[in-house]
Amino acid sequence: MAYLGLTPSSPHRPVLWVLVSSWLVLALAGIGLAPTVASKPWRATYSVAWTVLSAFAVGGVTILDLGPNSPILVLMLLPLVYAALMFTPKAAALCGLSALASAAFVATTGSQGAITQERSFMFFAVLAGASVLSLSLRR
Repeated sequence: MAYLGLTPSSPHRPVLWVLVSSWLVLALAGIGLAPTVASKPWRATYSVAWTVLSAFAVGGVTILDLGPNSPILVLMLLPLVYAALMFTPKAAALCGLSALASAAFVATTGSQGAITQERSFMFFAVLAGASVLSLSLRR
């Protein structure tokens, strides 16, 4: 929300404000429901699904912002860090693949100018490296 407030003239601000505000409401509801979800046998599946979806949500917001040139793209690392700390190697690998797929989608659909090949390669290398590190951390 701070980024949106600091960049009011960038594209798709009304849509992004609705999305980000909705996410805030969902996050607050999630905090309230956390004890209930934590007591359920499907809590791990829920957490992995939420983390995978969050990678694609970051990708969608990135495309609406400045495409592959958006600073929001860096937030793609957060699901990887969370997966490294919380999940089994298999689940962490799934989260890593979702982040890579989302980043590839952003790189190929950017409407605000193409990302340079070098920058794209480096970002994918960072995401892949973080995925590998998260897997090796859990072994």
